[in-house]
Amino acid sequence: MAIFADLLTGHGATAFVLWCGVLQLLCVLQILRRAWPFRNVRNVVSWACLWAKRVLKQTFSTEKEILHQEVASLQLDFARSYFSSANVCLCGAMSIIQINLVTGRPRWMTPISSWASLVFLSMLTLIVWCPPALSVKTLDLLCFFLNGLVALLVSPLGSKANHSWNIRFFCLIVIQVPSSVFVQNRCLGGVCYVFLTALMLSRSFLAEPEEKLDNFLQYPGTLIMVECVLLPCIYTLVINMRSMVRQKVEARLREHEVSSQLDAASALLELTCDAVMELDEDLRLVEHCPKLADMLLRDKGCASLKRARFTDLVARQDSLRAEQNLTYSQHGASNACANAFHTHLVDSCSSKFRTEVFQVKYQMPSGRQCHLIGLRDFTDLKSLAGDKAADAIHDTCPNDEFDAHGTSLEAPLRQRSERSHASASTSEFSYALAESEPSNQGMKYIDKREVEGVGVVEHTVVLKQKKIFLDLDMQTMLVSAASAPVTSLVGRHLAEIFISEYTMELCNRLCRLAQQSPFLPDSVVSFEHMPLFCAPRVIEITGAMQLARSALGDIHVILSFRQSDQPKTLQL
Repeated sequence: MAIFADLLTGHGATAFVLWCGVLQLLCVLQILRRAWPFRNVRNVVSWACLWAKRVLKQTFSTEKEILHQEVASLQLDFARSYFSSANVCLCGAMSIIQINLVTGRPRWMTPISSWASLVFLSMLTLIVWCPPALSVKTLDLLCFFLNGLVALLVSPLGSKANHSWNIRFFCLIVIQVPSSVFVQNRCLGGVCYVFLTALMLSRSFLAEPEEKLDNFLQYPGTLIMVECVLLPCIYTLVINMRSMVRQKVEARLREHEVSSQLDAASALLELTCDAVMELDEDLRLVEHCPKLADMLLRDKGCASLKRARFTDLVARQDSLRAEQNLTYSQHGASNACANAFHTHLVDSCSSKFRTEVFQVKYQMPSGRQCHLIGLRDFTDLKSLAGDKAADAIHDTCPNDEFDAHGTSLEAPLRQRSERSHASASTSEFSYALAESEPSNQGMKYIDKREVEGVGVVEHTVVLKQKKIFLDLDMQTMLVSAASAPVTSLVGRHLAEIFISEYTMELCNRLCRLAQQSPFLPDSVVSFEHMPLFCAPRVIEITGAMQLARSALGDIHVILSFRQSDQPKTLQL
């Protein structure tokens, strides 16, 4: 003991003070380094490196292994926080020892315990300054080292008999309980606890009677009784803390799983629907949906659809039924259910169009009800849900002619006449295609007709099986190509041939869809009774327009149309 007592005298005391000073300086630098503005960047880089190593190392893992890895990761974060806090606190405690050594004041700690504390501070400094030194694999080793340090402090080398029990209690709360939370091998924590208890009992049995008088806890009977009371309390505390860590990880994994399922459902709906959005419990949009704004023909400068009630976008006569379908719950459904129904939406032009609604209603882990909605405009298309959809809307086209593939030749692709801006303003006009002789194949000569009030006699020609095509260059806003008999439109500006602003809106809508997607969308916009200026007359056409891409990468719009039924001559 005399040899150990000389460790804090003379040169030993000087070395102790200098060593503590260096470690305390490193602690101060560490605090300043954490206050550096770029600490977040370093933390993100370090986290990304650790995450990449973990992913590359264990690519194929079972569900239990993934759960174990996440729990170990959370325990590692707790260990980092614990060692960082312990480093700061121990630096302050070592300052007291330094002051006592410099001023020559009496010390109650033995030289061995002082040097053991210095070694502990050295380990903490190494962990703080070298984060890779602390990993999941080294947690058990650090726990063993900490318990060995506690054993040294409560042994006859580290403390006196009347101080050993105080040190034991202090280390139990400050070191043993926290280390039991992040230790990977539970048996290691139990063995260390039993070993320390046996060490304290051995000191109690071997203590002198005079030492037992200084502290009643030195009696073996009292010590055994206290340990019997502490053991269940410590065990319950550690088990509950580890259980809380595991429950937190399980909640995080469940939330991630729900998010993945939601992303998968959204991706599936986006394949078949024109717009996908999320509604809250009050049937309000959680976020603004640009694709829904395009469906409703709303400009980018219009108000955001965020927090807008979905039933306010539905036609008035269908809003109540739509709300019932959205809030409908399948019998026996626990957390999620899906259904489809048909309704009518109203665009910014106060025009109604048929919409197929696909809904997935689910419950978040927090208990909040959510609705994942997919909207599909099937005005001129076949319903995907068919008769399975609630309030199904059926098409009735008894007089349509069909080609070999079953496609209707007479009915337009979409019935959008109600949504046309020009339908009301041009209702008083009548149209005819051109004055020509019916010489081309596929054209049917009808009759000579005298225009009332003018006295002009014309030949009216109807295209029965032949379509007309226009190629519109949306970059130059010119007609780049046209089929007969409208080749005179080539090179004309679009504003000169389309007298309705709604036509330009349809073209711009297709261009916006092309700009929002890295691939060319396979979208078709149809029209009916659209006015087209083909000098010297205005004709009325019905058909569809679709996107195309040129060899230079420019966006074009292809118009495929035929003359509307019952063509008439414009009164000039």
